[in-house]
Amino acid sequence: MQVEEVKRLLEMVPMWTTFLVYRLVEATGSTFFIEQTNNLIIPKIGDSSYTIIVSLFVLRSFSCFIISYLYELLILKRWTKAKRRHAVLVRIGVGMACSILCCIAACLVEVHRLKLIKKKNLQNDTDEPISMSVFWLVPQFFLIGLMEGLAEDGLDDFFSDQVTESMARYGPPINECALGIGKFLNVLCVFVFRSWFSQTINFSRLDKYYTMLGALSLGNLCFYCIVSTCVFAQTKPKE
Repeated sequence: MQVEEVKRLLEMVPMWTTFLVYRLVEATGSTFFIEQTNNLIIPKIGDSSYTIIVSLFVLRSFSCFIISYLYELLILKRWTKAKRRHAVLVRIGVGMACSILCCIAACLVEVHRLKLIKKKNLQNDTDEPISMSVFWLVPQFFLIGLMEGLAEDGLDDFFSDQVTESMARYGPPINECALGIGKFLNVLCVFVFRSWFSQTINFSRLDKYYTMLGALSLGNLCFYCIVSTCVFAQTKPKE
């Protein structure tokens, strides 16, 4: 039984590798997305403007929840086990595609933000507002939520279907540990492309960084298609 469990885990390794770039995008959503709020018009609710920023993370969590709920409602409860296995692979792939769209949205927002910053010569001032609302960030926060609800939750479902019954319940923590290296890659990427980053976001080139992440995500989606089609689509699920 232990040999079978190890074999099943090893079969998960190619799938885990497809999530390394995914983790880079996910980490960006918790760091640079917030930095992009600098100089944007943030409406105040009461005496604080932080409520709007928190609302962006609420939107991210909501889109993650609603897409997972709709998937379970429309797919898991209505499709046969064989069809559900195929649906999980498609679900993860769509999540990977959302990571590309998320990078594109973030890049376009940053290009426009930097253009207005340069026009008003505010590179040294991160507080002076420009004629651009914080709600420009809504699409990228919404897309990163969809990405998480589709890809990451899909990975948990795939893990449960791939391993033995005794290991299925440990899916989320095992996946989290296996994908933890992706968070370290985020630090490595920032170091490698450090010429794009300055002491302030207004002197940085986040647009180039987002473009690079989008290109990596596109290549990663192609890699995922190969992995899912040539390897896992031919692997028999657990009995």
